[in-house]
Amino acid sequence: MIILVLVFFSTQLKHYEAPKIKEISQQEWLSAQVIERNNWLNVPKQAFQVRFHGDIKVMSSSLKSLGWNEIKPNAWKDVWNALRADEKDEKVPFIPTTNNGKIETVIYTKRIDDNLFALHLWERPLKITSSDQHLYAGYVSQNHIGKNWGLTFWKNSYNNDAILTFIKAIEKSNQLYYSKSDNQFFIQVREN
Repeated sequence: MIILVLVFFSTQLKHYEAPKIKEISQQEWLSAQVIERNNWLNVPKQAFQVRFHGDIKVMSSSLKSLGWNEIKPNAWKDVWNALRADEKDEKVPFIPTTNNGKIETVIYTKRIDDNLFALHLWERPLKITSSDQHLYAGYVSQNHIGKNWGLTFWKNSYNNDAILTFIKAIEKSNQLYYSKSDNQFFIQVREN
């Protein structure tokens, strides 16, 4: 089973094509309908609750200043570490999820008690006409340590209230702000 997981994650590298970037207006972005993350079988898994427009480095520095950690997903390494991990370890690995066969661009995590909250973001093949910044979409999960197939890792579990933990961080940020529409949070960088 582990070999199948590793092979699956490697196939995206073999068939990678740079996506064509579609330009949209700021209003189109803010009024976009909810899209869902599709798992590796192309089955809708959960709605994207978060959309981000801006420099991901600003998002990173803002969240880090509020106690969040940045993870650059690496499926091979994360699965390997999960094979060797024990739930008592300080660093239990976080195995990335997929959307249309691609793992996250970046993951931000914050541990609170026995839970690990995570913001999963994928870069989107969209660009706002009046901006050079990238667009991202994702969701927030609440995770607990789980064991499957001999792996020990942070297991993703959907919880509607998990998004509130992340939004509280955005509210404390001096660099980021959000607006809400249709159960989606649109996060942007504050202009100086």
